[in-house]
Amino acid sequence: MNVRAVEFISKPGKIRGLRNCIRERVLEYLELREGFSGALVMASHREPRLILVLTFWRTEKEATGNHWENAPAVQKMLGALIDICAKVQTYEAAVPKLPEAGIREDVPVC
Repeated sequence: MNVRAVEFISKPGKIRGLRNCIRERVLEYLELREGFSGALVMASHREPRLILVLTFWRTEKEATGNHWENAPAVQKMLGALIDICAKVQTYEAAVPKLPEAGIREDVPVC
Protein backbone atom coordinates (compact mmCIF):
# COMPACT_ATOMS: atom_id res chain seq x y z
CA MET A 1 0.00 0.00 0.00
CA ASN A 2 1.18 3.52 -0.74
CA VAL A 3 0.25 6.68 1.13
CA ARG A 4 0.27 10.36 0.24
CA ALA A 5 0.28 12.53 3.37
CA VAL A 6 -0.87 16.12 2.94
CA GLU A 7 -0.87 18.67 5.78
CA PHE A 8 -3.21 21.62 5.57
CA ILE A 9 -3.35 24.55 7.96
CA SER A 10 -6.81 26.05 8.13
CA LYS A 11 -7.59 29.72 8.28
CA PRO A 12 -8.60 30.86 11.77
CA GLY A 13 -12.26 30.08 12.39
CA LYS A 14 -12.43 27.69 9.41
CA ILE A 15 -11.28 24.47 11.12
CA ARG A 16 -14.65 22.71 11.14
CA GLY A 17 -15.41 23.85 7.60
CA LEU A 18 -12.08 22.50 6.33
CA ARG A 19 -12.52 19.13 8.02
CA ASN A 20 -16.06 18.77 6.70
CA CYS A 21 -15.14 19.83 3.18
CA ILE A 22 -12.28 17.33 3.03
CA ARG A 23 -14.38 14.50 4.53
CA GLU A 24 -17.23 15.09 2.11
CA ARG A 25 -16.39 16.91 -1.11
CA VAL A 26 -12.66 16.19 -1.47
CA LEU A 27 -13.09 12.48 -0.69
CA GLU A 28 -15.87 12.30 -3.30
CA TYR A 29 -13.43 13.82 -5.79
CA LEU A 30 -10.68 11.36 -4.82
CA GLU A 31 -12.99 8.35 -5.23
CA LEU A 32 -13.04 9.13 -8.94
CA ARG A 33 -9.22 8.99 -9.22
CA GLU A 34 -7.50 5.91 -10.64
CA GLY A 35 -5.87 3.82 -7.90
CA PHE A 36 -7.44 5.60 -4.92
CA SER A 37 -8.09 3.11 -2.11
CA GLY A 38 -9.31 5.25 0.80
CA ALA A 39 -8.31 8.00 3.19
CA LEU A 40 -7.96 9.13 6.78
CA VAL A 41 -8.62 12.72 7.78
CA MET A 42 -6.98 13.61 11.07
CA ALA A 43 -7.21 16.78 13.15
CA SER A 44 -4.45 17.55 15.63
CA HIS A 45 -5.36 17.84 19.31
CA ARG A 46 -2.34 20.02 19.97
CA GLU A 47 -2.61 22.25 16.89
CA PRO A 48 -6.33 22.39 15.98
CA ARG A 49 -5.72 24.25 12.69
CA LEU A 50 -3.53 21.37 11.42
CA ILE A 51 -5.39 18.80 9.33
CA LEU A 52 -3.50 15.75 8.03
CA VAL A 53 -5.00 13.83 5.13
CA LEU A 54 -3.61 10.37 4.43
CA THR A 55 -4.72 9.05 1.05
CA PHE A 56 -4.12 5.41 0.16
CA TRP A 57 -3.14 4.30 -3.34
CA ARG A 58 -2.52 0.95 -5.00
CA THR A 59 0.87 1.82 -6.50
CA GLU A 60 3.82 4.04 -5.72
CA LYS A 61 3.37 5.80 -9.06
CA GLU A 62 -0.23 6.69 -8.19
CA ALA A 63 0.77 8.00 -4.74
CA THR A 64 3.73 10.06 -5.94
CA GLY A 65 2.25 11.22 -9.23
CA ASN A 66 -1.25 12.12 -8.14
CA HIS A 67 -0.91 15.69 -6.87
CA TRP A 68 -4.59 15.88 -5.96
CA GLU A 69 -4.01 18.68 -3.45
CA ASN A 70 -2.99 20.98 -6.35
CA ALA A 71 -5.87 20.05 -8.66
CA PRO A 72 -7.94 23.10 -9.68
CA ALA A 73 -11.14 21.41 -8.41
CA VAL A 74 -9.60 20.81 -4.96
CA GLN A 75 -8.11 24.30 -4.85
CA LYS A 76 -11.55 25.72 -5.59
CA MET A 77 -13.09 23.64 -2.78
CA LEU A 78 -10.42 24.45 -0.18
CA GLY A 79 -9.08 27.86 -1.21
CA ALA A 80 -11.26 29.88 1.18
CA LEU A 81 -10.60 27.45 4.06
CA ILE A 82 -6.82 27.00 4.11
CA ASP A 83 -3.90 29.27 4.89
CA ILE A 84 -1.41 26.87 3.35
CA CYS A 85 -0.73 23.33 2.25
CA ALA A 86 2.21 22.90 4.61
CA LYS A 87 3.76 19.58 3.69
CA VAL A 88 3.38 16.69 1.26
CA GLN A 89 5.11 13.31 1.68
CA THR A 90 4.62 9.88 0.18
CA TYR A 91 5.23 6.58 1.94
CA GLU A 92 5.20 2.87 1.42
CA ALA A 93 2.95 1.50 4.15
CA ALA A 94 2.87 -1.97 5.62
CA VAL A 95 -0.49 -2.80 7.12
CA PRO A 96 -0.21 -5.65 9.61
CA LYS A 97 -2.61 -8.51 9.40
CA LEU A 98 -4.56 -8.58 12.63
CA PRO A 99 -5.17 -11.90 14.36
CA GLU A 100 -8.80 -12.98 14.15
CA ALA A 101 -9.12 -14.20 17.75
CA GLY A 102 -6.97 -11.64 19.58
CA ILE A 103 -3.35 -11.98 20.67
CA ARG A 104 -1.81 -15.43 20.56
CA GLU A 105 0.43 -16.50 23.42
CA ASP A 106 2.96 -18.26 21.18
CA VAL A 107 3.93 -15.06 19.35
CA PRO A 108 7.32 -13.77 20.59
CA VAL A 109 7.35 -10.29 22.11
CA CYS A 110 10.13 -7.88 21.14
